[in-house]
Amino acid sequence: MKKKLGIIGCCGRMGQAIARLAEEGDIFELSAVIEAAKHPCMGQSYRHLTHSEKPDLKITSDIEALSENPDVLIDFSHHDTTLLHLEKAAKKKIPYVIGTTGITEKELAKISILAKKIPILYSPNMSLGMNVVLLAAELLAKKLGDLYDMEIIEAHHNKKADSPSGTALKLFEVVRKALHRDENCGVYGRKGMIGKRTPKEIGIHAVRGGDIIGEHRLLLAGQGEQIELFHRVQSRDTFAHGALKGAEFLIGKTPGLYDMKAVLGLS
Repeated sequence: MKKKLGIIGCCGRMGQAIARLAEEGDIFELSAVIEAAKHPCMGQSYRHLTHSEKPDLKITSDIEALSENPDVLIDFSHHDTTLLHLEKAAKKKIPYVIGTTGITEKELAKISILAKKIPILYSPNMSLGMNVVLLAAELLAKKLGDLYDMEIIEAHHNKKADSPSGTALKLFEVVRKALHRDENCGVYGRKGMIGKRTPKEIGIHAVRGGDIIGEHRLLLAGQGEQIELFHRVQSRDTFAHGALKGAEFLIGKTPGLYDMKAVLGLS
C-alpha cells in the first residue's frame, strides 16, 4: 500500500515537482496539498492547477483542518512559516521533511526541540550528489586545508532571496570544522584595498543571475596546482528526488533530527 504524502508549498516550483514525481512513483500517494493562507491558489483544485491525472485535492492552508493525516509531510515553503506548520505537525505526530532554505540558527534551535516529539529531516540541500560532495569536502579540508587557500563560490537564479545559499553555508561549516576554525574565518566577498589574503580565511562568494538552478564550487588553491569540487544541478527534479527519498526514510523512525547523511547511510 502506498504511503500518504502531504506537500507544504504545493504551488511552488519545488512543490509541483515533488507532486509530479510522487505520482509517477510507486511509494507515495498524494493526500494533502498546503499553501500560505493568502496564496492566490488557496481553495482551488490542485488537479486543475497542475494538470494531474490523479484524484483531486483542494488546496488548504492548515494542517489541523486535514480530515486524514498524511504519513509524512514535505515542506518547501518559506522559513517564516515552516515553524508554524512544524508545530502543528508535531501535535499530530506526523514525520516532517524540511527543504526550506534560509533557516536561521534560532529557528534551527526550535526545530531541534520539536524533533524530540517527531522525526524531522532537515537538509539545506536535498541533492543526493551534493551530500556526498560535502563528505569529499570534509576529507579534502582535513588533508589539505591548512596547506591550500580555500574558497567557496555559489551561483543561483536571480529570484533567490537569501545569500549566500544554505548549501554554501553548510559547505563552509563542514570545512571550517574539519580545520578546527571558528566562524570568524569566513570572508563574505572582498572589495577595496583589503591587503593580502590571510592564511586561515575561507572566502564565500555568491553569484545571482538568470535561471541558474544551483551551482556550488569548493576551490583549494595551492602552489602550482588547484583542486576543485564542483556540483551543478540541472533540474529541480534532483531536489525533489532527494526529498522523496528522505520522506521514505523518515516514515517509522523514532523522534530525532536527521540529515541526508543518515538517509544515504553515511552517518
